[in-house]
Parts: sequence; C-alpha cells; structure tokens
Amino acid sequence: MLTNLPPLLQLNDTVLDTVQQALRRGDEEIQLEPRVFDVLCYLLAHRERYVSLQELHEQVWAGRVVSDTAVRRTISKLRAQLQDTNLEQPLFIRSGMKRGYQWLVEPVALTESAQQASTAELPEEARSVRPVNHRFAISTETERPAAPNNNSGRTLFPVAHRRWLFGSSLVVMFLLLLWVYINQSNKNEPAFGPLTMPYEVLLDIPGLKTSLAINPDGQWISFIGALEGTKGLFLQHTETRRLLKVELTASGVYSADFVQQGDAILYSATDLDRSGLYLQNIGDLNVPAKKLDLENFLFPGAFLDLGNNQVLISAQPERTAPHTYYIYDLEQQSWQPFSFSPEASSFDAGARLSPNGKQIALLRLSRLSSVTMILVFDVQSKELVQQIPLGGDVGFLEWQDDNHLVLPNRSGEPIIYRVDLTSQAIEELTTTMPWWQLMRSRNNQWFGISFPTNRSARFFQAPVLLEQAPERLFNLPETAEELALSHTAGWYFLVEQQPDDWTLAHFDGRTGERVELFKTQERLRFIQAHPSLPLVMLGVQGRLALLNTDSGALQFVTTAQQQVAFNSSYLSQEALYYAEERSGRWQVTHYDLASGQQSAVVGYRFLAPWQQQYLAMDADGQFWLLSAELEPMQQLSLTLPVNLVPVRVQLDADQLIAVTMRADMGFDLHRLDLKTQQAISQALPQDSLFGLRYLNVLDGTLVYRDAPLDNSKVVRFKGLPF
Repeated sequence: MLTNLPPLLQLNDTVLDTVQQALRRGDEEIQLEPRVFDVLCYLLAHRERYVSLQELHEQVWAGRVVSDTAVRRTISKLRAQLQDTNLEQPLFIRSGMKRGYQWLVEPVALTESAQQASTAELPEEARSVRPVNHRFAISTETERPAAPNNNSGRTLFPVAHRRWLFGSSLVVMFLLLLWVYINQSNKNEPAFGPLTMPYEVLLDIPGLKTSLAINPDGQWISFIGALEGTKGLFLQHTETRRLLKVELTASGVYSADFVQQGDAILYSATDLDRSGLYLQNIGDLNVPAKKLDLENFLFPGAFLDLGNNQVLISAQPERTAPHTYYIYDLEQQSWQPFSFSPEASSFDAGARLSPNGKQIALLRLSRLSSVTMILVFDVQSKELVQQIPLGGDVGFLEWQDDNHLVLPNRSGEPIIYRVDLTSQAIEELTTTMPWWQLMRSRNNQWFGISFPTNRSARFFQAPVLLEQAPERLFNLPETAEELALSHTAGWYFLVEQQPDDWTLAHFDGRTGERVELFKTQERLRFIQAHPSLPLVMLGVQGRLALLNTDSGALQFVTTAQQQVAFNSSYLSQEALYYAEERSGRWQVTHYDLASGQQSAVVGYRFLAPWQQQYLAMDADGQFWLLSAELEPMQQLSLTLPVNLVPVRVQLDADQLIAVTMRADMGFDLHRLDLKTQQAISQALPQDSLFGLRYLNVLDGTLVYRDAPLDNSKVVRFKGLPF
C-alpha cells in the first residue's frame, strides 16, 4: 500500500520514518513488518473514526483471505512496538466493541533537522502533548517514476558477469513462478470448517438458563432460569433427567454453585434489597436452607469451591467498594481477602480452578470500560501471576487444560476465544453455533448452555406511577433498537440498526411517518431531547454529543478517552450535565450550551438544576438538594443501591426518576416527588431475565424496550469438545 505521508512524523515520544518503515524512540530504531506498517498508516489516515476489521481486510490485505485472528495479531504487534499494551488506558490505539480500532494521537510532520533533536531529549511534559492542526492522507494512486537517462548507451555489467546474471535471473524467475503457484493453490484450498461440538440435550424447556454449575462427578447440574415463566434455581440429574426446583428462602436468586464435594449447593439471593447467603443440602430439599453470616458483605456470588469447606466468593465489603474475591470458611463463617482492585467500578467474577488444581483464573470486568481482564492466581501462594486484557464480549471462562482457557463470545456470534497462557496469544475458534456458557466437571465431562434465541424487541409505554398496565406499542420497524418520547405529541425518537449504519429518526406512532435526522456507521444511543431547542443528546462512538436536528450538525462534548455514564447525563435549558469516574472519584461536568465552557463538581454522579437550586446524587447513591452555589442543603428521602446496575437517572418536572437492575436481574422504578418528598419504589413488569433496556421518561410517561431472550438448551458434550 503506497502512501504520500511525510518522511518523518512525530507521534508523542515516537517518530515514524515512513521511508524506512521504522519507529524511532530515542536511540532505538524498530523496523516494522510491511503489514504492520500498512495497518499503522491506514489507522493514521482514518483517525477521526473507528476502522472495522472488515475494512482492514479489504483495504490493507487487499481482498486476500485472512482470518480476523491474523488481523488482530497484527494490531497486537503494532501495539507492542508502540509500547501501547494497556488496553484500559490506551496511548495510541483504542479498541471498540464490534467497532474496530481508532488511532488517538494527532501526528506532526517533522523536517530532518527537527527530527535530529531526538525525542529522548524532549521534556516529559512535552512528550504527553497531542499536537493538533497537522493533516495528511494516504493515497491509493501509484506515482509514475521519472524515466531513466540512457543517453550514454553503456553496458551496465561487464561481459564476464553477463552469464552469471542470466543464470541468476532464471533462478529468480523460477522461484517467483513457484511462489505464484503455491499462493494460488492456497487460495483454491477449502477453508477450515467451523468447529463441530457434538452434544446431547439435557433440557429444552422454553426459557433462559444461565449460571450453570456442575457437581464434581457430573451427576447433578444446577442453573438459574425462567422456565415457561417460572423463575428460580433448578437442579437436574444428568442421567435420569429429573428436574427439581429449589424452594428459596429469599425472593430472587442470582448465583449458585455446588460445595462440600457436591453434597450441597450454595446460593445467594435478595429479599427487600438485602442480600443473603444460603446453604442447601441436595440430599433432602425439604429441609430448609441454612442462612450463613454475611457480616457486612454485600451481594456475594460467583462461587468456586476450593475444598475443605472453603469457598471463593466475589463480594463487596461496602457499597462503594469494588467487587473482589474472598475466601469464605463455611464452618467458621469467616472472610479472608483473595483478589484486590484499586478501581471502585471493577467486578471480579467467573473464578475457575485449573485441572491440576494449581491455578485459579477469573474475569475482572469494569462497569465503565469495555475491556475485560483475565487474572490468573497461584493457588498455594495466592499471588497474581498473569494478567491478560481481552476486548471481546465474554461472561464465563473455563480451563481447556492446564495451559489454555476458553471463553464463549456473549454477543451471539459462533466464536470461542482460546487463550494460551504461555504466549498470551488469543485465538478465535469458529463453531457451528453460538454458546452462552461452557463448563467442565472435575472428572472432565463438558457441559454447556446454548446461546438463547432472541425474540423481536417489544416497546412499552406506561405512566410513571405504574397504576395502569404498560401499553404495548406496535407498528414499529423490525430494525427498531430504541424508542423515546418526543416533545411533539404522538411523535417519538426512533433509533434503528440497519445492516450498514445506525439512524435516528422522528417517528409518528399513529401514522408510521418517519423523518430521518441523523445517520452514522457507529453505534448510536439516544439519551435525551432538549426541552425547547432543536437539540438532542446522543452517544456516538462512545462519546457524548449534541445533534442539531434542524441543521444536522453534530458536536462532540466529550473525548474518546472519557468514560462517561450516559445513564445519568441530563440536558437542561441552559446546560448539559454528565458524570464520569476519574481516579476512583466521581465528578459531574457542567457544559454551558451557549459558551461551550465546562466546569466540574467533584463527589457526585448526577446533577440537575431545579427551581434555582440543584439536585445531586453522591457516590453512595444518596440524593441531595444543593444551593445555587452547589452547597449541600438537605438530604432527600431517596437512596439508590448504586452497587447494582443503574439503568437511568433523570429529572422529569418535579419528579426524580431512577431505574436500577437488581442482582436477580429484575428492574425497580424509584420515584421521588420533590414537592411532597414522598419516595416510592416499585418493580417494573418484566417476564424475562435481562430484558429491559433504554428507558426514557417525559411528562410523567415512561417508554422502555423489552427484548427478552427466549430459549436456551442445557447440553452435555459427547467427549471433549476441543
């Protein structure tokens, strides 16, 4: 791929030599492989947006058939040579889930004399500055070389060397023809087919199943599900296929696993927003479960039985602390720290023991970032021995053997990620069908849950008071992704996901009339409409933006590096307010619509003006009334369980509205009347796990989407699946 790039480009503390295709950092020079260089140039030229894997296939590999893994491996090589390996805080290349890669640093063209002032001599603060206002592009046209001057008529080689030259030319020509033949033959060879994983179905009752667990000998399995509308914890004997429902001591179960050599099942459940830990003997389900002491720990789950009455449990010591693992003694009911995280937004889950019993692997997820980390611990020393970033959408992991981990893709694609712990290479295995979870018993039997089928998205409208049943909204296109109320009566804002792009339209719910407002190839999220101006607040490319619906002009408010909480952003008459977590502390930024000036208020995760004052929610989920000078005046009678997933926080006239997702995957609507100070919490109607998404409130009416996951199968694989 030819470029018209300047010979030298400054990229922070690194210089790119486009002639030599090398990177220079101080006295060090790193020669780039041709394909790595081509990828770097293409990302540089299209740095204003994400570049997808498919685009890299087509533009850099020029139609040559290569796997996604090969493209990702090239990106990994480039990151390593740029010393950009921290995916949570990238320096040069940012990953976006299902979106591809985006270059972050603005390049500066250098002269040769300027480059001689080595980057090693730059002051530290100068190296971190991102220069601006220097543009260049990649050309796809081949430049014509100047014609050589052959007026002399002289022979280029002496006569004595001509025979050698002729023989060498024949050898080169033969090798070239051989390379062309082999390359063409490879193209004609059939590609490897997807991985076939034969299985037998253990359970195929309609309803979503999740959190699969297996006792050591593979005779019993447990899972949490909603079978034909009945939610709860279920047990099944794998030989007799007998299915049992565990009578719960609390209302909503959200985690379970076998302990005590498989004779008991440990489960956690919620009751009136309080979490509990219970031990149930499976030999006699008629005997009530034993409630265990939680001390002050919250929402325990993601269990791993370590033997000798010790269980690894992910929990929080307090609401604002990260979810990390602890070793819990079932007899003494005591807690001992195991994993540690400095980030309050992190969540450790999915711990699994290696076949040889020497290592524990777990997942560390972030509520603010799309990056998932694989952490590997030594069982004996309890030390962290490996940390591997993984950008894919995953939720469960399992050991294939003592050196490899496997993780199903959770986005519905028939892909399993296999991680080599020796090289830390991540391989994509294509399967004949997508899988939700894979699990291996201690006696090396493999079980799984198939990826659930999706029913079409359904949209509902209801009064905030929920005194009436929600009204199902019809006549929406199948491509509908999100629906929100408009200030124009009878009209909605409609977000659609098309095969090649995302669109925002104004939609008449009565006639079906549709007026397109905005189109983008990036994922689009509607957040809120301005009360009176033709402005809407959107999430585009993971950034907060304002769209003028009259002119179509889009203005980004945040940068690609900011992790903004869209669910608590608020658009008032004069300003936009958005929250983000920085260095473990929450802050809300006030963005003035008229001037574009920004100022931050530290310590809050929601802020909105109300009657010459302000309403705020602190990091603990407590709401406050603040003065015009942002000083606390009154503690309000509403507190959210912020350790759970907040779906939406919004001010609607004199009503504070918030929706949270419970640990048992149900949703609660919280409402505070600011005039009467009356706070009410109600469960939102929902007939499936994980269903509700994209809730919006306007003038006392809420609209939300319910896209229930319908059915999944519990299976046992015939032999080893890999």
